[in-house]
Amino acid sequence: MASTTRTWWLRLGTAAVVLAAFEASSTAALWLLGRKGVRYDPVQAELLDKHRALIETLKGGGPGYLEYDKELGWRPRANGEGGLFRANAAGLRADREYTDAPAPGVLRVAAFGDSFVHGDEVSFPATWEQQLETLGRFEVLNLGVPGYGVDQAYLRYKAIGRRGAQRVVIGFMTEDFSRAVNTFRPFHFSNTSVPFAKPRFVLDGGRLRLLPNPYQKVEDYEALLADPERELDRLGANDFEYGLQHHVGPWDFLATVRVSKLAWSRRLDAGEHSELLDADGFFNTGSEAFRINLALIEAFTSAVEADGAQVLVVLFPGKIDLLFARSHHGLGPSEPLSAALKARGIPVQNMLGPLFRAARTEKLSGLYLQGHFSPRGNRIVAEALAERLGTVASTPVRR
Repeated sequence: MASTTRTWWLRLGTAAVVLAAFEASSTAALWLLGRKGVRYDPVQAELLDKHRALIETLKGGGPGYLEYDKELGWRPRANGEGGLFRANAAGLRADREYTDAPAPGVLRVAAFGDSFVHGDEVSFPATWEQQLETLGRFEVLNLGVPGYGVDQAYLRYKAIGRRGAQRVVIGFMTEDFSRAVNTFRPFHFSNTSVPFAKPRFVLDGGRLRLLPNPYQKVEDYEALLADPERELDRLGANDFEYGLQHHVGPWDFLATVRVSKLAWSRRLDAGEHSELLDADGFFNTGSEAFRINLALIEAFTSAVEADGAQVLVVLFPGKIDLLFARSHHGLGPSEPLSAALKARGIPVQNMLGPLFRAARTEKLSGLYLQGHFSPRGNRIVAEALAERLGTVASTPVRR
């Protein structure tokens, strides 16, 4: 009996020593990985207090600029107001209403897209749309929505059409790339002021298939408030970034567990359909995000042309894209998407060129505010578009 007890304690001691060795090596590995910027930063299965407050306001139907939308996730409220933003009765960012058709001799442009189309951080007159109107006989409808990806912009176009426009701008900012594989805005940007669910598309046999907004009525958000752990896991089932994030577990106090989770996520990241960017920092053409964005822009273009208008895809660079271009021969991360669109005969205007040239003699702080264009940055965009929009119709289509 004593021999058996000693054997049991010996085995237990050996296991403890092995575990301690694993823990020590794992702790060292975590330290080394941290020096390289790789950290275990798990997602909390909980809502931020600010998100809870915003959702409570949404459920109550309180005043504001954005509101819930069953098909789109969210949209500007008719006649909504908030900070710098004001919407007209049709839900466009505007200080006036528009007629069904433009006046004779006026080229009407309808701009769809994200916050770079919407003009976040600047007053309405300082947006590139309004500055474009001062450069010629243009009338520009601002249909941009903060936080949108191409998927939501496309669905918005399908819902309301071109509104009498002869030209339709499809705006695309580099960050939109991953929004096409996102289903809950905070998974993409944890500190967002738009804590809402959204629809997304998947490719099924090479064709786009819509996964509708997970919350088909505003009351569905009550379940998220009541049981965020369960609901966040459900919302993340079709979300690319949620699938790659680490999730809090009961054994996270062990360094060995944390290292194992990091190793697993890095293995997932290594797959050709997982990495958003290639080894050089450009959009990965083999990724799901690339294929979906490309298919969405093609479908968007076809819908506009079927309605009798001309498309111009406008690529907007963020501040970090200009820094990227300095070490990549003037090219931005979205260059593979630009090349793929041009190869399909879809007109593209990449704003990286004009802004990159301006940044040679001007400070970035003069071109951007916190993250969006300053009035000066918007002016550069407006000037480039004033030259381009009149030639869109003559661009050959080879699709």
